[in-house]
Amino acid sequence: MTARDLLRIAREGWVIIVVTAIVFGIAGWAYSATRKPLYQSTSTLSVSACIAVENAEACDPVSGISYAVQRARIYSNIGTSAPVLRKAVELSDQVETRKELASQVTVAQAADSPIIEVTVTWGTPEGAAEIANSVAVALISYAKESIDNFESDATQVSFEIISEAIAPTEAVASNRQTLVLMAFLGVLVGAVLATLRWYLNTTVRDSLDAQDVTGHEILAELPIAGKPKDTVATESVAAAEFHQLRTVVASKLAAAESRIIAVVTPTDPALSTLVTAGLAHSLTATRTSVAVFRLHDATAGNGGLPLRHLLEDDAPSIPEVTEGPLVFDYVGSPAEAAVALGTPRFARLVSEVAARVDIVLLDCAPGDAGAEMAGAARHADAALVVVGVGETKRPRIGSTLKSLELLSVRILGVASVTKNRR
Repeated sequence: MTARDLLRIAREGWVIIVVTAIVFGIAGWAYSATRKPLYQSTSTLSVSACIAVENAEACDPVSGISYAVQRARIYSNIGTSAPVLRKAVELSDQVETRKELASQVTVAQAADSPIIEVTVTWGTPEGAAEIANSVAVALISYAKESIDNFESDATQVSFEIISEAIAPTEAVASNRQTLVLMAFLGVLVGAVLATLRWYLNTTVRDSLDAQDVTGHEILAELPIAGKPKDTVATESVAAAEFHQLRTVVASKLAAAESRIIAVVTPTDPALSTLVTAGLAHSLTATRTSVAVFRLHDATAGNGGLPLRHLLEDDAPSIPEVTEGPLVFDYVGSPAEAAVALGTPRFARLVSEVAARVDIVLLDCAPGDAGAEMAGAARHADAALVVVGVGETKRPRIGSTLKSLELLSVRILGVASVTKNRR
């Protein structure tokens, strides 16, 4: 995955990410509103020791530190034992049973030091502080009575509270923290969903993607607004964006001495009609005579010559080309079109028209309508494949290219269409 892919995922999936973050944020707020807040308070204890040194008036504090760390480890291990907790229950007015207290208290040595921390989580701030201090007092009492219940001239141990627990001012997890955490989680989930949507989307994403999928050169990128009802009769489609397509197509046709082009799209027939119309008007603007055969019902019947009737006539009358392209329309079912376009009469008609004009454009049906496309494309010298960015499916492109390959139709290249919806 490239940086361009990540930017595209963010651009296409930002709505999913934002909505998911909002939904998770609302869920976090609802959870915080219904949850009983918990408060945490800590009482800090210290162990100190002094070991007597022979023939010295004072004890050795350095050796005493190591001994104090060892004693702190022992004290912390018994901090949640039954005797300590039982005595803490007796000292506290906040808790009634040892079982209830055991699940809310932790006693831990601070990183191999003589410091012990007694932490209590409780439903009220005052209760958390009071219970933490009670457990600390109970631990010191039990240690003196059961562990350090002997007198020694060699070692002196002191175990005391150096910082009493105080009532906390905020809950362990405030509503704001929960809301921020859930919103952040929503962003992550939204990003995953947007990425999954991007992977599952089989449509062509941009012109570079179209070139990678087809394996052919992109002749032109056509940003077109909307779907004109009559793209052949609307000269506005012959805008500047078709100038590049016209120039490249004319150059390729001249180099290969080709005159008949099949304009094929894998899906929406309106795309091929749109490109055919724009290319035809752009060519006629350079005084190139053009004939257009619209061979599907997408926009047929809009002023073109009735191709179906001409094919039924033994000696069809073909008018002279004046201004603009000479347009033929076939109106009928796909099954009828597949039969008619494969007849010798259609072949003769295309040849007669090609003898009168410079370029013939065959506006074919979508590539998945194999019979129709095959009936028309077999008469072409080359094919122009039209791909709709954000619309055409990659598997459809593969089937269209395969059909053209089986018909031995040379592919001029690809025209990518991006529709600017207004």
